[in-house]
Amino acid sequence: MSETNLDFTNANNPQKFSFTGKGGEFIFLLFKNLFLTIITLGIYWFWAKVETTKFLYKNTRFQGYSFDYHATGIEKLMGFLKAVGILIGVGIVNGLVAWILGSIIGDAIARVLMGVVFYLVLFIAIPIIILGALRFRLSRTSFNGIRFQFLGDPKEFTILFLKSVGLTTITLGFYAPWAITAITTYITQNSIYGNHAFDLRVKAEELLFILLKGILFSFVTFGIYSFWFRANLHNFFWNNYYFQNGKTSSDLTGGKLLITALKSVGLLFISFGIALPWVILMNRKVLVESLSFSTSVDFDSIADMPIKPGSATIENLGGDALDSFGSIAG
Repeated sequence: MSETNLDFTNANNPQKFSFTGKGGEFIFLLFKNLFLTIITLGIYWFWAKVETTKFLYKNTRFQGYSFDYHATGIEKLMGFLKAVGILIGVGIVNGLVAWILGSIIGDAIARVLMGVVFYLVLFIAIPIIILGALRFRLSRTSFNGIRFQFLGDPKEFTILFLKSVGLTTITLGFYAPWAITAITTYITQNSIYGNHAFDLRVKAEELLFILLKGILFSFVTFGIYSFWFRANLHNFFWNNYYFQNGKTSSDLTGGKLLITALKSVGLLFISFGIALPWVILMNRKVLVESLSFSTSVDFDSIADMPIKPGSATIENLGGDALDSFGSIAG
């Protein structure tokens, strides 16, 4: 596997990302998905989610190529059913053990003890669930016909995650910038495109300043500065991703986010919500087209690698947690 060149120097051939999704196509897709989800009593929701993701990916382009999403509705459905089965099984086992212990040490003590054990196990399982969700999503994502992958080690990631959360808790949140940068850097450096790795070079001290400034200014401006806060967080990460001999850049501004938000509210108001598909695409276009890469990617040097597919069951368990973390990390 090829490593990212750490001796990067600025190039003069920046390549912009673009988003080409059309509101007319998207609203048809959303209505179709809604109709089929209703008449199938919710079962089609898994196919709807896949088709929506595929639409957004296929309309995200770079150097004339588009991304693609290869998950299927059936694997998402089966993964969901398995995830529900696991949760039910855990609940039954927890109940049985609590009942047995209750007959020995008393119901009140047994409930407290099993509650502690349950949340401790859940806490330890969170990083494994997040890692599994990452492995699934990247293995189902491609660009120019070549798949992404996540190669992180469960033991390494679990130790890093538990250490980061533990120190953040002990320091009453002060360690959060170091936790976020450490976890995001680990995820980035263990993500590959074909046979090439990514890199992320950020400093927690800079993130701490952005967070403190953003929280303070958002408070004193009654939330108005939150748009600049979000832009600064986005740019903090997207100005520091490296691949091959280049790096990503973002020119997103708080003013652009504020204007987009005002347009979104206005369109939704005057259309009684009908403009929602156009609003979704408009917001995505602003984010995608703020991004660029400092030089052309050398596709000739990129070769596909054997895929470690990941589990749709774990993705269903960890998808929301992964989305929440992703909203923080750029």
